[in-house]
Amino acid sequence: MANVLVNEKTLKAIADAVRARGGTSALMKPGEIPDAVSRIPSGGSTADMSLPVRFFDYGGTLLYSFSLEELAGLERLPDLPFHEGLVCTGWNWTLEDLKKTNREMNVAAQYVTDDGATRIYVSLDKDMLEPQVSFGQSEDHGVKVDWGDGSEPETAEGWNYTKITLTHRYREPGEYVIRFLPQGENQVCFFGNYNAGSYIFTAGKSSVRENMKYLSAVRKIETGSQIRELGDYCFCSFFRMENITMGNAVGWGNGVVKECCSLKFLGLPEGKEMLPAYFCDGCVQLEHISVPHTVTRILDYVFDKCTTLQEVTLPDGVTDIGRHVFESCCCITEMIPPKELRKIGNGAFQGCRMLEKAVLPNGIDEVVDSLFSGCYTLTEIVIPKSVTTVSRYSFENCQCMKRYYFLPDSPPELTTTGTFLGLPKDCKFYVPKGRLDVYQTAESWSNYASYMVEMEGDVL
Repeated sequence: MANVLVNEKTLKAIADAVRARGGTSALMKPGEIPDAVSRIPSGGSTADMSLPVRFFDYGGTLLYSFSLEELAGLERLPDLPFHEGLVCTGWNWTLEDLKKTNREMNVAAQYVTDDGATRIYVSLDKDMLEPQVSFGQSEDHGVKVDWGDGSEPETAEGWNYTKITLTHRYREPGEYVIRFLPQGENQVCFFGNYNAGSYIFTAGKSSVRENMKYLSAVRKIETGSQIRELGDYCFCSFFRMENITMGNAVGWGNGVVKECCSLKFLGLPEGKEMLPAYFCDGCVQLEHISVPHTVTRILDYVFDKCTTLQEVTLPDGVTDIGRHVFESCCCITEMIPPKELRKIGNGAFQGCRMLEKAVLPNGIDEVVDSLFSGCYTLTEIVIPKSVTTVSRYSFENCQCMKRYYFLPDSPPELTTTGTFLGLPKDCKFYVPKGRLDVYQTAESWSNYASYMVEMEGDVL
């Protein structure tokens, strides 16, 4: 065997390529490189967003991607990524659930900090040198706050589950990392009050405008393992925050990352059964999201006004989608419903202007108010047999609609107020074979008799 000389620069380049391909930043010795190469899953890619099964880092970096065929052949999930100061606790989807779902899915790595501390990375200007932090604690051991400027850490002692407020004066502008260090078995809770303009990180002023200025200082948050609760709107309007690791807090409140305008990816930890209302409402740069396989309910306005969100594939176990959940998600082109979905709230897809294809699952009994109102590019939809009511403004201004397929043998109850307002003249209503006359003569449906055509066979 010939000897090949490889200099240090070349070895580093090889190691960097392996790390990029393998989705890790771990250091490795030359003798470890072959093993690291062998662990890269077949089909794994650093950049191929076109493949349907995608594995993301917490900052939204695509680590691996697979075709459905490659997914079926996987014997284990890809290697977990490494970041200094963090512990990757796993992926938020199991291999079993991915294979069972067998369709497009985003998967995210889950992290907590290695020391249990929660870190807030801030960039302070000269006019914001006296920030205030607010938190709660569940035991009497105290929480130590390290302000990150070399000053002595400050300890808040005594039990106070409601609110503890500490204020610190920095000497000069700059970038700092504020660390919340629970003592003993203590747990930390983060609270916020959106309406009152009081947040976990503020100026401590009565002026909402002054507090909002301080919110712009927060660039990244890493949650520790001892977080008990992320309360209502606690990180709301941190509009320059790009990265956040959510951890596995016991409780999540409404609007936790509402209007975080710079957030581009959100990977939520497994174990959660519900996404609270307004959770990421108004995150206008959020392009991708990974919904854990354990989620069964998505409450009102969760993704409302996420105007750059490109796709959301929901776990099959989701049974309930609340009101206006995807309203004004202008970049979503397709809606494939979870298999167990039984309820969709009013206006859930209202204003999804680029939505081209939507399927309603058999099992829902109502096409609710304004469900697809303003979906300008939607061309066809199937109304399943289980539907008994089509409500007002459900398909208002669906300007490109070409085909409605109505599968119920008996015409659903039709609320006439604007249900098909703006109906194109060349649109067709396909009804079950042998039921044309029943539909054409039914109350309210007779207004659309000229649009009706009898199906030749199965629509699907």
